[in-house]
Amino acid sequence: MTEQRHDQDFFKLDLIWYAMLSSLGLYLLAGLIVGANTESFVDPSVCSVVRPVLYLIALLTLFGLGSIRKLLMPVQPDQGNNQAAQQSGQQRYATVLIITLAIAESIGIYGLVLYLLGRNLVDLLLLLAVSAAVMYYYRPNLEDFQRLQ
Repeated sequence: MTEQRHDQDFFKLDLIWYAMLSSLGLYLLAGLIVGANTESFVDPSVCSVVRPVLYLIALLTLFGLGSIRKLLMPVQPDQGNNQAAQQSGQQRYATVLIITLAIAESIGIYGLVLYLLGRNLVDLLLLLAVSAAVMYYYRPNLEDFQRLQ
């Protein structure tokens, strides 16, 4: 694979990462706009049940993400030096990255849901921050991408 093609492929992964990370900002903006213009339509007793459940799901997601990533991530490039083997490893890396980022983004979505249900800004900010931190931790890594070349 040529160096220019390699750089283009990694740039695409970076672009996907930036887009998914910036979507968290959109969730924050949407939550604040909707929250300021509407009232909570859910009884507080429902929120007291839903909040711990979504926090538990977020916690399980957070701790399970590393295992999911290790399970899906190719350890080494396929044997052989042909171009198909190189593309296979890098395509798998891209797929695992997108799955990882989507799962991390779901934590932020839990915060948005909790905020829209109960109007607790701490839920929104905390879970969006956790989601952003996880997305930053699992950002595209050039060394891993090159290792699969």
